[in-house]
Amino acid sequence: MKTVITMLIVAIVAAGAGIAVYALVLAPKLSGEAPPEHPKDKIPHTAKDIDFGEDVITLPQTDPNIPASLLLYNISMKCADEVTLKLVEEDKAYFKEMLADLHRYKKREELDDPVVKENIKKEALKKANERLEKLQVEPNEEVKVLEVAHTKFMVADQ
Repeated sequence: MKTVITMLIVAIVAAGAGIAVYALVLAPKLSGEAPPEHPKDKIPHTAKDIDFGEDVITLPQTDPNIPASLLLYNISMKCADEVTLKLVEEDKAYFKEMLADLHRYKKREELDDPVVKENIKKEALKKANERLEKLQVEPNEEVKVLEVAHTKFMVADQ
């Protein structure tokens, strides 16, 4: 009798999980409707760009007989509003150094991988918003960097 009850419970749980997966995952994809846009994903008209200028990093080499490669990059950040832009501009030296640190010590082979470039941008966004939290006198969720973009990313082999 215990075996029958156990099998019945397992069957009910499996059927419930199957229905939940269908309702939450498969049905929306199969319906052909576009997913609803989230207002948080939109960039407000008050957003302001700040450019950090071009920078050059010498890449470490594993073979001392090969000349070092150079990474030329330029980063631009999209700030949520004028207040955010002002905070970033006031602490621009920190942001430039943070961006240089994220690019530094990458090997030549790593930089050929587009995932590494995306990871640098994600980490820059995270660190920029952490820094903005520290710079604010009164915490405000609206003060944040929305996007980080490479406007230039080129490795020059010598």
